[in-house]
Amino acid sequence: MASQCVAFALACVVSGASAFAQPHASERPVAPPSHRRVTIPGTAFSVEGSRSSKGTRVDDVHDGRRFRGPAFSKVNLVTKVELPKSDRKMVGLAVHFRTSQLGPSLRAVELSEGRYVRFRIPTLLRGDYRSKEITRPEAAANAWLWDNSTLLPPLLTLRLEVQFPGGFDSEIDPGEFVLIDVVITPRQ
Repeated sequence: MASQCVAFALACVVSGASAFAQPHASERPVAPPSHRRVTIPGTAFSVEGSRSSKGTRVDDVHDGRRFRGPAFSKVNLVTKVELPKSDRKMVGLAVHFRTSQLGPSLRAVELSEGRYVRFRIPTLLRGDYRSKEITRPEAAANAWLWDNSTLLPPLLTLRLEVQFPGGFDSEIDPGEFVLIDVVITPRQ
């Protein structure tokens, strides 16, 4: 029995495997470490003007940009992204953020070229996604992978739709949405 344990430990060391628990496959980073990643900081995003986002407060905090919208408001956070030619084939995308408990939720991620929407991913996420990149189950995903790379235009608009909650019979604090960053993984 002892010789089997030693053999197992030696096999783990030689193969680089670990006898300890590994992170769940859906919580691993979207791309292998060999892939370069394009990171768009949360501070690059601003509120897109609309009637429902009027009154949204924005300020920079130590880990990103904080957005506090009025109750029942739908707020679009938007930034322009200019990608070099070598990074225009995307195989992965991840959104890192955190929300207050029972606060706002991320409802959609959209990439567009002018008025043409290249793709839109509907979501319903709230919680702490600062460092995790979850791809499965889809209902809890803040990161997405594609088998075939998606060719992006050199200049695109990245839009995040955030919904702030409200109370029915009394006023509530709609909470805050802190955007850390959005990471695009180009094909190598």
